[in-house]
Amino acid sequence: MFKDIASVGDKIELVKINNQGNIINESKRHVSVVYELNEADYASIAIPIENSRLIPLEIGEYYLIYIYNKNGFYQCKAKVIKRFRIQSAYAAQIQIISDLEKQQRRQFFRLDIVQDMSFRVLAEDEWDEIKKLQNSFINKSNIQEIMEKLQTNKTQIWQDGFMVDLSGGGLKFNSKEVCNKDDIIQVKFTLESGPKKFLIFAKVISCSEAKNLPNIYAKRIVFLNIKNDEREAIVRYIFEEERKRRNKENRLN
Repeated sequence: MFKDIASVGDKIELVKINNQGNIINESKRHVSVVYELNEADYASIAIPIENSRLIPLEIGEYYLIYIYNKNGFYQCKAKVIKRFRIQSAYAAQIQIISDLEKQQRRQFFRLDIVQDMSFRVLAEDEWDEIKKLQNSFINKSNIQEIMEKLQTNKTQIWQDGFMVDLSGGGLKFNSKEVCNKDDIIQVKFTLESGPKKFLIFAKVISCSEAKNLPNIYAKRIVFLNIKNDEREAIVRYIFEEERKRRNKENRLN
């Protein structure tokens, strides 16, 4: 049962699905929070807010729900039953219409963040070299060190940017530079959770003018060949930050 796994305050993500249970648009993911656990198969959740705008959850719509907490990572299907207000907050009641399934897809959880980072665009031949290296080494434990040594012989131009959201699978960042879709880049950033510096290859999946920011371009990227420990470190950071933010909101209320 949903209430046996979920707890009030747990973060969830919603992806809209059709009547057959197929995802309509994978990229449109909305973040919400569990407000109340009602009967066995019902829950109340916060109406998602993005860019200071409410994302309407229409009555009768179906969603795939992703939930992550101390028990693990789960998904289920749900239907929006009604919308209402809890004091000054907007909420929706959902009915769980499928069994909870344990998943390993924690990389999809995103965190809104504003943080400095840097990036560089790889030349096509450089990425080909790196892929050959990755395919040729049976023991990949020292491959990053070898690649870094090779790259010291190349001219590297790093550009400044700032992250606006982060997940275990990729990130979105803004900068003055224009990137092309499918460009291979390398990103460099640190997280407050530790001294570890992340140096990750990624692929650009979109680049467009940033809203209300003249001459700034928003890029969304997906990580390539990210190590499991790096992904886990990012996911842990995301949920620790979410926990801190929820605690702060609760104190203010």
